[in-house]
Amino acid sequence: MSESFYRAGLNYPDDFQAEYIAFGDASSRLINGTIDGAWVMGGFPISSIIVACTNGCKLLTVDDDVIYELQKTFPWYTTCIIPAGTYPNQSSDIKTSAIKMLLFTTTDLDEETVYQLTKTLWEHIDELGEIQRNLKGLTPQKAVQDIAGLPLHDGAIRYYKEIGVLK
Repeated sequence: MSESFYRAGLNYPDDFQAEYIAFGDASSRLINGTIDGAWVMGGFPISSIIVACTNGCKLLTVDDDVIYELQKTFPWYTTCIIPAGTYPNQSSDIKTSAIKMLLFTTTDLDEETVYQLTKTLWEHIDELGEIQRNLKGLTPQKAVQDIAGLPLHDGAIRYYKEIGVLK
């Protein structure tokens, strides 16, 4: 993790003290002033961030050059936009860093099973988005981008080719 901060232009541990705490604890501590900032990664909206923003905390933009530097060492980082209005008192889009949500399996799982899992996921993504809001807006096209060169299972490749996402 210290490499992440170094890539962002911060010298750890000289410039700050890092603590690894839960989202809710980070929100509470931001509100009561016992920490100055928190780097939180998760599908938005995150309830603890809603609480923090309701109580005067603000989201900060992560510049493209910082994300680019992070990607040199950690290629799974990507850019993400948190749309305006996602959180209380957030009047503009916020550019931030993100890590893709991925499903993993072993190579031992057969192609047909992975094909059916992939197909079922995407055929029901709108329903899933109604249950789990951070799944809204996911698309098969975005799913295969910025995955740090990780290989796709043959069953997933078959589905993505079938729907025209991969050639």
